[in-house]
Amino acid sequence: MFKRLFASRKKPYIPGLDNPEHISLNIGGCRLEMDIPPHYDSDGFDAKKAPTDIPNIYDAGLYDPNGDFLFNGLLPLRRNWEFLGPFWYDQYLGRTEFSIYVERANCLPEGMSCLNPAHMEQVILRFLFDNGPDSPQFSKKIAPVSWQVKQIGNQPWVLFEQRVWVREDDPDRDITIANFRSYAATAIDDRYFLLLEFDNFGYTPSEISIANMNVFKDRIVNSIRWQLSEAAQKRLLEVQAQWPDTKLSQHREPESWVYPEWRDGDVQKGEPHIVILKRNTPPPEFKVG
Repeated sequence: MFKRLFASRKKPYIPGLDNPEHISLNIGGCRLEMDIPPHYDSDGFDAKKAPTDIPNIYDAGLYDPNGDFLFNGLLPLRRNWEFLGPFWYDQYLGRTEFSIYVERANCLPEGMSCLNPAHMEQVILRFLFDNGPDSPQFSKKIAPVSWQVKQIGNQPWVLFEQRVWVREDDPDRDITIANFRSYAATAIDDRYFLLLEFDNFGYTPSEISIANMNVFKDRIVNSIRWQLSEAAQKRLLEVQAQWPDTKLSQHREPESWVYPEWRDGDVQKGEPHIVILKRNTPPPEFKVG
């Protein structure tokens, strides 16, 4: 209560931050452990997904069979956190919806592997393109932002952000910029990777909001313990022997995307929901070498 009393936009109060819950998940035989605050929703809604082990990520029956997805995900955990001001302020300042995904990269060509750092980097860029120019019905995106490589255990993780593009003269520019997504990703197996998503709904001024949400995200990421399964470790050694010198880029600038011309599809005629009429930036191509 003392911290809540003196909470502010510069130093918001996050319920449960000082008393985190230890999470331990079996992800395809791999072990993910982390210390995160308990779910908190001021409206009283329960967490959308309690921590759930997924020991067999290869079970095709677990994935959505509808549609031709480039990526297909499973959800082991999802919860909300809120950034609160003083107790007399009856609404939260901002909130983060945190999700853990097991992603299957259906688009990855045969002969490539997420365990190869260079291939994993290409997978991330294709994932961002899928959520950017290939989803033109949503706000234009800028990505990757704040690209960083972090070693956790014996695995490299990639931290990056996806921001929203906003016109300089937009009257809602500051609050729009405060809404962004942060990610942490690492490989599980040839076609599978783990993705932690922080869907941030911030407040103004955006500079302070983004800084606070990133400090919070870093605290979560720094608590991660990650251990590959014996089978994944064996496969990793094989991949390293096949591609001994590949590395992740230590720095990346945002991609220079030009969004496509598009229209809504006629689903009753068998068209997809979005029909791309003219591509201005083609999707990134996978390269084995």
